[in-house]
Amino acid sequence: MAVQAQYPSNVLLLNRNGQEGHDYSLQPQPGRFLDQSHMLFTNGGANNPRKRGREVSAAAATGEQLRRTLAEKKQRHYRALLSTVEESIARRLKEKEAEVEKATRRNAELEARAAQLSVEAQVWQAKARAQEATAASLQAQLQQAIMSGGVAAQDNRRGDDGGLGCSGE
Repeated sequence: MAVQAQYPSNVLLLNRNGQEGHDYSLQPQPGRFLDQSHMLFTNGGANNPRKRGREVSAAAATGEQLRRTLAEKKQRHYRALLSTVEESIARRLKEKEAEVEKATRRNAELEARAAQLSVEAQVWQAKARAQEATAASLQAQLQQAIMSGGVAAQDNRRGDDGGLGCSGE
């Protein structure tokens, strides 16, 4: 098992093999750099097939757990995304339903107004026909009065003229 600190000069590696003979001194040799190449994770797992099998099984289990975790996270993400889309669609659907309801109400109002105007137009047309009939009747009476009054006026004029003419002889 290896434990590593923040800086390479503070590296502490534990050798599980129990091999001795290596100089694990962290003091640099005068004139040379600190050689730490022999301290790279030599835990002896490669020599023990049973231990190597357990490590592979543990790595596989860890990998499987990671795969499941990622799949669950992906599923949660998709569910959240779907939920957001569903909320958006539901909101838009409600808005459209409100628009349809408003348009339906407005249509009903306009149809009622059109029916009212149609009735008013029929009333005005009936009044107009009645007025036309009255006007035609008055016109006929006037024509009749003119005809009968014109004969009477001619008679009056003849009578006025005839009376003067008769008395003057």
